[in-house]
Amino acid sequence: MRRVGLAVGLALACALASGSARADDEESANREFERGVDLFRTKKYKDAAESFVRAERLAPRAATAYNAARAFKAAGDPLRAADELSTALRLGGLSDEQRRDANDQLAKIEPTCGSFDLSGPRDGFVRIGSREEKVPTRMHVAAGTYTVIFTQGTATDEQQVTIRRGERLTMEMRFFNVPQSTPLPPPKPGPPPATASTVTTDKTPAKPSKPLELRKPIAIGTMVAGGLFLAGGIAVGMSGLDARDRFVEGGRVNISLHSKAESQRTTANVLGTIGILAIAGGFVLFVTAPSSSSTNVAVGVGPNGASLAGTLP
Repeated sequence: MRRVGLAVGLALACALASGSARADDEESANREFERGVDLFRTKKYKDAAESFVRAERLAPRAATAYNAARAFKAAGDPLRAADELSTALRLGGLSDEQRRDANDQLAKIEPTCGSFDLSGPRDGFVRIGSREEKVPTRMHVAAGTYTVIFTQGTATDEQQVTIRRGERLTMEMRFFNVPQSTPLPPPKPGPPPATASTVTTDKTPAKPSKPLELRKPIAIGTMVAGGLFLAGGIAVGMSGLDARDRFVEGGRVNISLHSKAESQRTTANVLGTIGILAIAGGFVLFVTAPSSSSTNVAVGVGPNGASLAGTLP
């Protein structure tokens, strides 16, 4: 049961940490998107397009990629516009009008250039010239000869290919050039074996000190407190997400809702971090504490909160 509890606790901590990271990416994506809108309004189309691309990388959405395509087109870069139109169609979620417009624009651009459909392993990247994208992706280029470089960690696969106007080539990473792992050093020699003069014959078990006897109850109390902090963080985070959604649905004009969402996001992150640290510390303390037959503690978690009951040494 102890191992099951430890696995569940660590899984919960990892999930909350992952959720916090996704929330941070979402917030960064919103900032980049709003910056792109401002730059587009001031006709700084190239900078606007790059902001939309960064937003789409942080939080992939078809509408963001579609806006990036509009900005690249206005900046006079039809090939990058075609890349983002392809991304928008691949992600899905465009309106019928936007989808028709994206297909119409691609039908005009692709006969004038070449295009690569590129795929590879998870977390792989591909680079053509100075442009690097995460796979899978479609990249549009002028007719010519290119070195296509796939990478994943230390693995690299370079392929040289010639492409003509109106041609589409499908390519994928063929092999992994991962170097062998460095062998571990030999173990250090241990202490010399015990001799007759050093072996003790006293079989009386050592009694743990009182502070050690209290470690399990303290560990359980710490985990319960951590769970309460996590529950509070989740509740505040849900309220913040609701405020953010109402801010977006209201056209991003209600400043009070935006401030409330920002404040509650920060509070949720603080509570979640404290809860994760408390749970992790409590588990470490619980696992390393000596067992005691007189300790009988039960933790209950229900819809109304957490409870601690039992007898302590």
